[in-house]
Amino acid sequence: MVCSSCTVPLTPGFAVQRQALALSYVPVKSERAHIRVTYRLQNLGNQDLRVLQAVLPAPLDLQIRVDGRAITPETSDALRRGSVLISVPFEPAWPQKGFRDLEMEYDLALDESSQTAAHPIRYEQAAEWFPELRKPRGSFSKGLSRAREVSVTIQVPQGFNALASGQNLGIKTHQGESEYRFRLRDADYEPFVVIGHYQEKEIRTPSGTVVFWTLEPLTDPNVRAAAERIAATVQTYENYFGRRDRKRLPVWIVETSPLPGPGGPQGPAATSFPSTALLNQAAFAEGVNSPVFQALAAEQLARTWFGWLIVPSRNLPPDRNIGQSLARYAAIAAAQASNGDAERRLRAAQLLRQFDERRKRVADKPLLQAEFRDSPDQQEMAVVKGTMFLLALEDAYGAEPLRRGLAHLVRALRGRDFGLATLRAAFEQETHKEMADVFRIWLDHTGIPADFRARYGSKTSSGN
Repeated sequence: MVCSSCTVPLTPGFAVQRQALALSYVPVKSERAHIRVTYRLQNLGNQDLRVLQAVLPAPLDLQIRVDGRAITPETSDALRRGSVLISVPFEPAWPQKGFRDLEMEYDLALDESSQTAAHPIRYEQAAEWFPELRKPRGSFSKGLSRAREVSVTIQVPQGFNALASGQNLGIKTHQGESEYRFRLRDADYEPFVVIGHYQEKEIRTPSGTVVFWTLEPLTDPNVRAAAERIAATVQTYENYFGRRDRKRLPVWIVETSPLPGPGGPQGPAATSFPSTALLNQAAFAEGVNSPVFQALAAEQLARTWFGWLIVPSRNLPPDRNIGQSLARYAAIAAAQASNGDAERRLRAAQLLRQFDERRKRVADKPLLQAEFRDSPDQQEMAVVKGTMFLLALEDAYGAEPLRRGLAHLVRALRGRDFGLATLRAAFEQETHKEMADVFRIWLDHTGIPADFRARYGSKTSSGN
């Protein structure tokens, strides 16, 4: 008789049963952020384990404990820059079905702009601050770097603000310090955090709540109009591409330390967290209701859908670039919903001019030949061309089926990677059309197709 409900592990592996992460920061006294991560691990494989490997982001004063006992790990360079690979030995070996309590404690050096209370700290990617447990060696090994639920606490001086992924469980204040608590589930975004001594301004609009975090009090007289435009943009994204969360959470607009941008290190620039646009001081100097500020915020908030809810494949530059193009395309769709078709034509013509200007400085490459070593100008040119490609698809097949395809992609792949092949399949499913030819024309060749130039170009636009 065969027991269909019995499972016998055939490979080495482990599971993270419980996990907690604590980050603490004391400005002036320290130029470091302190990290402490604890795990409750179970060996679910078919053999005892003698070592466990983990990748950490360039730790200082690293301390490792197994079942409360200090361990000296072996350390070597990891494959990605700014990280180290550690090997934690188990003596005696970690038996099958047995448990181990693992604790990692380390400091992370802050860059010069984050060493005073006037400049915030941000970790945009999990790899910048969060350990990654490696699977045991073996052809079919199993292992997860995160538990199904992670307790996250951030301890900062009173008056500081903290935002992180996961469910916000509130704040406790004691003896001049504040502890922000979050709960990160396995379906949540990758861990991120931003900490700063911010002035908060919350504005409720008919389309949703917008919260501004700024380093100085926000006195811009147009702040309500700016919040209404931002909230309306996010509402358009939800109408077109699906809800970003079950609850109607606020949108955060956060002032952050210097960011490099297309206009150079001193120009307006932005980055993103889910439901959060982080803009540099140069962007805020333009005014929160200015076209520059609003365009940056709109594009970064669109990345909630096309950079966080679904993630462009990081290992393939063409997929990474098209993810950024999707965010820019979504921002154009929101602007069109607000200002009409003339706005879409204006944005398309601007993209064409931007492409031609960059092509005077750097070589034009087919979108499918993008590489990690491409210059910033080449990468930006690829994103611009990718955005025009999406507008061309819209011209050829209609906006509604493309938006339905993107909404289906977000719904079906939530939390997973996507690439150009997946994008094409989603579009073809909704349009019931074969798109091989138009994909090949735009992705395999340099230049801009003549029909797009004829539709949106001016007499001064140059060549193909």
